[in-house]
Amino acid sequence: MKNLFFLFALTCFIFSCQQSPADKDSTKETMTAMDPAIDYPDDLVFEEVRYPGYRISYDDGVGLSPKDEYFIHYNSETYEMAWLGYTVTFKSGEKSERISWIRYNDWKDFDGFKLSASLSWYKTENNLPTELRNTRKFAGVKVSKEAASEGTFEMPEGAKVVD
Repeated sequence: MKNLFFLFALTCFIFSCQQSPADKDSTKETMTAMDPAIDYPDDLVFEEVRYPGYRISYDDGVGLSPKDEYFIHYNSETYEMAWLGYTVTFKSGEKSERISWIRYNDWKDFDGFKLSASLSWYKTENNLPTELRNTRKFAGVKVSKEAASEGTFEMPEGAKVVD
């Protein structure tokens, strides 16, 4: 669950800053110049809708899973993130060619900060999303301008880490 929260928070952060269509090309050029790990895969096409995107990968030795890859595709009209594709190495350390897909739905504004109100996981075929597997809706979402206390993310007393 911790990884799901991190993935959700990271992708929401990436796409919470909307860009206008006029800024699209200059933003891509700026991001490419700043981070060579980002490139632009083919658009994802789902139900006859095209979603442009970014592929993020890492050099060997970067992070705990440098062979993992992330594919972030967005709605070309709203610039809201629509899809997250990802590969995982798990404990094998071997690069995976299997891409899993999560759809980001129902973007809502929370005090000026846009978040997806639900995530949907899809079955895949040939590394493309095919049919809905399940959806998780977020209820009672609260956004605060105040930083969380330091103890918020500490492991509770008596908790155990399970590998």
